[in-house]
Amino acid sequence: MQKKKMSMEHLREWSHLRGRTNTIGAALRIRNRAYMAMHDYYQRNQYTHYPTPLLTASDCEGAGEMLRVTHSNPSNQMAADLFGAPSFLTVSGQLHLECGSYALGDCYTFGPAFRAENSHTRRHLAEFYMLEAELFYTDTVDDVIRTLSKSFKHTISEVLAHCADEVDFLSKWVDTDLRSRLEAELARPIVALSYTDAVEIINTNYAGKSELKWGDDLSSEHELWLTEEWCKGSVFITDYPSAIKPFYMLRNDDGNTAACVDMLVPRVCELAGGSLREHRVDVLRNNIAAHASPDTAEDADTNLDRQGKQDSKPNHMEWYEDLRKYGGVPHGGFGLGFERLVQYLTGIRNIRDVIPFPRVPGAIKY
Repeated sequence: MQKKKMSMEHLREWSHLRGRTNTIGAALRIRNRAYMAMHDYYQRNQYTHYPTPLLTASDCEGAGEMLRVTHSNPSNQMAADLFGAPSFLTVSGQLHLECGSYALGDCYTFGPAFRAENSHTRRHLAEFYMLEAELFYTDTVDDVIRTLSKSFKHTISEVLAHCADEVDFLSKWVDTDLRSRLEAELARPIVALSYTDAVEIINTNYAGKSELKWGDDLSSEHELWLTEEWCKGSVFITDYPSAIKPFYMLRNDDGNTAACVDMLVPRVCELAGGSLREHRVDVLRNNIAAHASPDTAEDADTNLDRQGKQDSKPNHMEWYEDLRKYGGVPHGGFGLGFERLVQYLTGIRNIRDVIPFPRVPGAIKY
């Protein structure tokens, strides 16, 4: 490393030393304060911290993008399952966090999650941190939105109060709008749009390539335009088509949309996603079967009961169904990508530069 200004890309080759640079050092100090602020908010609001496992047999999202865990047997150098069954690194602690919610009320967890996506974007990591919360006994997405908004603004306030020097430095050298954007966000009211309204706004006002059809997922370009041009700040998008959402989300009465929300912020796009959870055991079973992929179940070793209720194979989601079977109540929650939050708080464009040792496809030097 030479004693001169170097690109962020070059610094990634020296992850064990780059924390000594002004930019990465400032980002890591802001990350630390944001981590403390999140814990502070949920502890002050009577949420119980509930540790969820990193090793799991359950696929929360059902997308099959899980990192499988194997054990190397020294005697024959063969890879075998340590637990006697397929096991994976968690993609989300949500399913297990619901156990804590049913037992203790409002709960949250904060720890690493893993995805096997072969993504090389500035917003994706194979290993990242998530703040996940479950709100016990709620039947409205508005409660999820309010909790997300309040914890988000509390974190901004803490960073501005305790990391003023770091914010000023990054405002000078990384993102000239950083301080003004953070201060403006604190003063903004909650802005929420339904997915249907968002599609109409995009099709009417966005000078994009082609018209967005109802049922399509919003692209990152759409999300950036909504936050940076249309709303000039964060926005909550609700009621997405149920067909593009996971099995555990409660369906709205219209039968076509889910009681869910995504939180979008400038520079980053999607910061958090949440929903009301399906609390009726019979409907949940049907959702699990409907989201099954029998053609790939054997190869992927996925853990939803993909063959339906009459399958001779064990129902790997029976424990999750039991939460409803023995007293289900309306509840909801969300997951927030912590590195993306740090991107927003620092103005740093690439997610690989807000975590000490980024894990991405094709790179695990340390």
